[in-house]
Amino acid sequence: MKKLVLIAVILFGFSLTAEAGQVPSSRIDGYFFTALTPYGVWMDIGSGVIAWRPTIMAREWQPYSVGRWVWTDDGWYWDSYEDFGYITYHYGRWYNDDYYGWMWVPDYEWAPAWVEWRYDNLYIGWAPLS
Repeated sequence: MKKLVLIAVILFGFSLTAEAGQVPSSRIDGYFFTALTPYGVWMDIGSGVIAWRPTIMAREWQPYSVGRWVWTDDGWYWDSYEDFGYITYHYGRWYNDDYYGWMWVPDYEWAPAWVEWRYDNLYIGWAPLS
C-alpha cells in the first residue's frame, strides 16, 4: 500500500511539472525557448504572460547574485556565471512571484543589466527592474 501511495505521489508530481513546462514555444521567441529550456521551466502565469523559472535555484537565490559587474561603454554590465545569464540578465525582466519565487519574463530590448541602482556614502546596491 505504501508503494502505491508513493508511486501515485511521484506520478502526480511529474504531471504538474510536465504541465508547467508545456507552454507552447510558438508564443515566445524560439531562441529564448530553446536556449533556456534545459535550465528551467516555462509557465503561463496568467493574462497571456509567459515566464521562465530556473530549476537549479535555492529558495534564497536571487537574480544578479552569481557573477560580477564590469564597466563598459554602455554602463555597468552584469557578467553572469550562470549558463542562462547571457539571456536573462540582458533581455526581459525578473520579478519575485509569491508562490514560485524569482521568474523571468522575456523581452527583446537589450541592456547591460536591468537593475535600479541605489547608493549613499558607504554602500552601493541594486535591485532587478520588474
